[in-house]
Amino acid sequence: MGSGVIMMSFREWFFNLIESKKERFEKWRKPSLQFYRDGNLPNHTKAIKIVETAGETITERDAIRRQLFAILANQRTPGRYKKTYTIMVKPMACPRPRFTKFGRPYNPIEYTNWKQRIAEIVSTWDSYLFPIELDMQFHFVTKSAIWGPHDKKPDIDNLTKAFMDGAQLGGLYADDCQVYKITASKFYSYQEMIKVTVTHHDFLSS
Repeated sequence: MGSGVIMMSFREWFFNLIESKKERFEKWRKPSLQFYRDGNLPNHTKAIKIVETAGETITERDAIRRQLFAILANQRTPGRYKKTYTIMVKPMACPRPRFTKFGRPYNPIEYTNWKQRIAEIVSTWDSYLFPIELDMQFHFVTKSAIWGPHDKKPDIDNLTKAFMDGAQLGGLYADDCQVYKITASKFYSYQEMIKVTVTHHDFLSS
């Protein structure tokens, strides 16, 4: 199978594999095969069973494993919808926590207020239940700088964390774990703002 394999559905790929490896799958029970005829996808344990059954050598098992991963990763993101939002506020980095004299951590009030403002804005956006990608651009205005890549403080990881904290508070997603891919950049620009593109993978359409 060539690179075009990832364009196949798992069901099509699996039964083509069985057809080419009949003797390897002859001991599989009918309910196991019916599970995949019904359009179900294998979890990790089931995927490994497919690989171990079909592959006769280490090299062949490795090739099948890579094919199967490519197909499942592609099929599990069937609907890709992008939406871009712009927040006209100055980006802020997540600060290191401060501590009271009793050792309790807290954030500066300036940051707490900023995060609440982000949450209020994000609460007017769509909410997402399934895995999403986030592309974040942080724009700063510095009179002495030429527009383009920003190479000074704050660090981009702290800018990203600050926005994501506010986004979760505003209900963009239920948990950080839903965000499976992040890209971020920062610029000297003509306007202070944060641009966010959300790519939503709609599993309900699969």
